[in-house]
Amino acid sequence: MSQLYLILFYYLFLGVPVVTSAFAAADDLWPAQSYKSCNLSCPFINITRTGTASPGLLFLAPGNSTTFTQNPTIFDGGELVWQGQPTGNVSNFLPQTLGSQQVLTYWAGNESLAGSGVGSIHILNASYHEIHTVTLAGNETWVSPFLVKFPSYIDKHEILITEDGTILVTAYNATRMDLRPFNGPKDGWIQDSLFYEIDVASNEVLFRWSAVENLSTIDPKESVRKMDGTLEGSSQRMPWDYAHINSVARYGDDYLVSFKCLDTIYLINKDGSVKWKLNGRTGGDFELGQGTQFIAQHNARIQSRTDDIITISLHNNGVSCNETYVFPSNGLLLDVNIKTKKVTLNRKLIDSQDLVSAGARGNYQALPDGYAMVGQGIVPKFEEYDEDNNCIARSWFGLSDSDGSYTAIKSNWIGTPQAGPDVFARSVGGMSTLYISWNGATGVESWEVSTGSKKDELKFATTVPKSGFETKIELEEVATFVSVKAIGGPNHGRVSDPINVVRIKGKAKEGPVKTELKK
Repeated sequence: MSQLYLILFYYLFLGVPVVTSAFAAADDLWPAQSYKSCNLSCPFINITRTGTASPGLLFLAPGNSTTFTQNPTIFDGGELVWQGQPTGNVSNFLPQTLGSQQVLTYWAGNESLAGSGVGSIHILNASYHEIHTVTLAGNETWVSPFLVKFPSYIDKHEILITEDGTILVTAYNATRMDLRPFNGPKDGWIQDSLFYEIDVASNEVLFRWSAVENLSTIDPKESVRKMDGTLEGSSQRMPWDYAHINSVARYGDDYLVSFKCLDTIYLINKDGSVKWKLNGRTGGDFELGQGTQFIAQHNARIQSRTDDIITISLHNNGVSCNETYVFPSNGLLLDVNIKTKKVTLNRKLIDSQDLVSAGARGNYQALPDGYAMVGQGIVPKFEEYDEDNNCIARSWFGLSDSDGSYTAIKSNWIGTPQAGPDVFARSVGGMSTLYISWNGATGVESWEVSTGSKKDELKFATTVPKSGFETKIELEEVATFVSVKAIGGPNHGRVSDPINVVRIKGKAKEGPVKTELKK
């Protein structure tokens, strides 16, 4: 759907202003940050703050419409902290806890045009070493739209580690079915939505659930994604994705499961039965109160639970699967009374000064002290809100849908990389210039520099406070070799390997450390 159409829709039919200045012409490119000390590049984050944000680092897997790569990336505000190497398409980059250990998790694999994926889950420790790879293979007769076989069939939509050392994941499987009851072909194909609970250590499947095996409760007739006049359902390459599972979380013996194209959240028991359903348009088993409607939701989570009320957070995308309805995306916190069967609005988080409609992905993250993050998924934007629902920080990190990140998460993190600091140094005209960075290290306060004419005879030269991801240091000497030591934090005392200083004749041309990429 074009940007112009959205502008007219919001203005004429909804009566709200839409700020679109963050999107530029198709031939423009979003500026990128690059560095002299290492071969890394990441997008600038354009942050507009109107209040004090909560502490924590930012976890994104931004697409890059310039280089067509995708990396799990950690930022501190707009400064890079760590970037992993691209391993194909990357999604759902999250800091989590496995046992008593802080870990990083992300999905990597192949994505279909319909928005599903086949791949595996990668789990890294605080040193950024991969300690587990979770896969899903031989337990099903897998049929994918890609028409080829894969070593793992985990979908990209969900990665959630439980306190029991298990992980919840989703999967899609094309299945033969007579689709005539749903205005489809007799020899049709339906996209099954499945979820699994897998033991991380052994990769053993502990629980499995299939939507196609529960059609009496997960009814295809309730889907907003119709087959009428389309090719969906006609072939293995284009199965009818009537449900489109996109999140699952376990609470005791129950699983909270979200289906985008049904506009519905289900509570499913471990015996496979459905306890209740909450439909964002009709209410399902509940009566919707004012402001509680939602469309094509993502990232449904239970934030609190009593005998009477379950409080559920979600990203309300506002763009239906068939694009019949298009509304501004927002974050919702809903109080679901399971006794009175009524739903009331607890919080609605929307950036009224800069509305967007995210047709896919997105998340709602509850932060300490009543703060919250809303990631806009396919739209390269995220927002932070205070306890009074004020948008206190809005951030853009791209121009187009291909620049987005499935989630935008804020969290504390302590990084202790195995590799040491990176240094580039050059000398010209009686001066030496150093560029120092350390991919993944947290807590470094300053850099202690040593220089000398021999690698094994370096002497202390100066100490300079760390500045951003890459620190530039000027020395009034022509050094032959240099090394640096990290001061402060969990990586205190780590020393780089001595490097040879590059000597340049004449006057050096200072290139920008941060460059704006252009065609």
